[in-house]
Amino acid sequence: MTRHAWSCACTVAAWLGLLVWLLGCTAKLSPPPTATPFPTPRPRLVVERKSAGQAKVAIVAIPGISPRAMAEVLAARPPLAPTAQRLLKRGRAANLIPVQPPLPTPSLASLATGVLPAEHKALSWALDVGVLGTLPLWQRAEKAGKLTAVVGWPHATDPPQPGIWVAQTGTFAEAARHAVPLRPLGKPWPGAPSTLTPPREGRISLRLNKREVGVVWVLALDTQDDDRAAYDTFILDLDRRVGPESAFLGTAPERRWASLRVAEDAGADFKLLEVLTDTLVLYQSPAPRFRAKPPELEAALWDRLGFFPPDADEQAYARGWIDSEDLLHMATRQTAWLAEASSLIIRTYAPDLLMTHWPIIAQVTPPTLLVDPAQPGWQPQRQNDLADVRRRAYATADQALFTLAQALDLSRTALFVASPHGYAPVHTEVNLLALLAKWGLMPFSPEGEPLWAEAPVRVVVEEGIAWLWPSPAVESPAELRATLKENLAALTDPATGQPPVATLLSDEALAQTALWTLSTREALFVQLRPGYRFVLAADEEIFRHTRRYGAAGYPPETPEMAGWVLAAGYGIVPGRTGERVSVVDVPATAARLLGLEWPPLLHGTPLDEWVQLP
Repeated sequence: MTRHAWSCACTVAAWLGLLVWLLGCTAKLSPPPTATPFPTPRPRLVVERKSAGQAKVAIVAIPGISPRAMAEVLAARPPLAPTAQRLLKRGRAANLIPVQPPLPTPSLASLATGVLPAEHKALSWALDVGVLGTLPLWQRAEKAGKLTAVVGWPHATDPPQPGIWVAQTGTFAEAARHAVPLRPLGKPWPGAPSTLTPPREGRISLRLNKREVGVVWVLALDTQDDDRAAYDTFILDLDRRVGPESAFLGTAPERRWASLRVAEDAGADFKLLEVLTDTLVLYQSPAPRFRAKPPELEAALWDRLGFFPPDADEQAYARGWIDSEDLLHMATRQTAWLAEASSLIIRTYAPDLLMTHWPIIAQVTPPTLLVDPAQPGWQPQRQNDLADVRRRAYATADQALFTLAQALDLSRTALFVASPHGYAPVHTEVNLLALLAKWGLMPFSPEGEPLWAEAPVRVVVEEGIAWLWPSPAVESPAELRATLKENLAALTDPATGQPPVATLLSDEALAQTALWTLSTREALFVQLRPGYRFVLAADEEIFRHTRRYGAAGYPPETPEMAGWVLAAGYGIVPGRTGERVSVVDVPATAARLLGLEWPPLLHGTPLDEWVQLP
């Protein structure tokens, strides 16, 4: 038999064996037709610690999915979300009624605890965010003797502390755009490839709070025999030696991104932006620190997947450092990592409860939600291009869901995919700092800097909402709140003549809502209409075109603010879609499946019609 014939025979035999194996895996999902490649794990064992529980639950939080967008994704041809379609055939989906305010932090806190913001107290990113007033589901499960795992769930200061966790724990270095001078070098670094032009070297300073925290060295080489003295390969390293830990950048499109471990517990991504005669222009992502528990899990994650990838950098996108494709690249890389890390945990530890957070839709949608001619910069082609980026973000999330589902035994595990809120299009920013200055409530320094410590008002702003408090020195807080309320109610957009404010709550009206806590009892709560978002900018312009095309935080009844949930697997009764349930009902239903007693005083209610246990 010839070598070619032998190769073909082996190939056919291998494919037949694979087909037989796939047909035997009836409990597994078949792969989507256009799979995105993921990092290949290195063969390294992790110490196993299997759970003895029976019913299991996995909850994947993917904020930003609206029912309307998900309906379009599920109806797309060719399929954008084949994994979600297959899961729906054995489960059910519903629209989620968001909490007030529909913002990332309050929504995820409610999804974790099953209570409204007044009880869990995480009312915005900067308001009581570090102090949950109610036990999250993973702590309730731990108290009942269950093994739980939390992967990538956002937190204020300390990461969640269940039996198993993976989390970003801080920032080693801030994002930057570097113009790196390349200076002549006598000889290449040890281990470097050969170069046809004398090598050059550059230095990148990693900084945090304007202080240098690390240095990355760059080696520039000319590796192509094309009769041109042009550098085409750039090697990044911490100790000026080329090895497995080095990162390689190149001028080809597929080589313009590279990743490098820059500290013991942190890594950063780099993109080659431009190559000049003697200067290299690079984008450097934030370098998030990350930890995991138990220690052998952390070691395995580093070995198999590398560092926890940074979030998609919306600020870099707004500054023009990266484009929408780069934004999607960063979000895709992080999502693949989170899915692989979750799958590793499931296969190794078999936890009774896994809760993981994949922010890909929340990272990609707000900067790219250009859907209305009223939005600045709108053009039909640009709208279509950005819509394609969002569609591919949904496809990436679905591929990550496939990765996770392959690790789950759905005959024993109930899987929830939940988006606790959506995003609405935005066309105008309302500068609250300029308003306060206009009303005489914000003093400024001679250099034009706002003097917050001397102002009679304290402010927290997040997307479509703002909280305002009279400072302790104010003699009549109620009178100041009334004045602020009157001024905001009278506000109109000069471009349309319409009021941008939708909701104003204070005093007795605030006390009757799920927003009142000890820290908000003296506050005025302001909520804008869709199309507007709050900013704090140090200039006199009150209304301006927005740089961000989507935002959250609008009145919960706004259609774009609705969330979405899919449930499938063990104990889930297949049923019709299109129902409306509350965000806080998801953890309550998960608790029912786990056999946990759900306190009747909590806001969430188990969805008994969704669950049928043997």
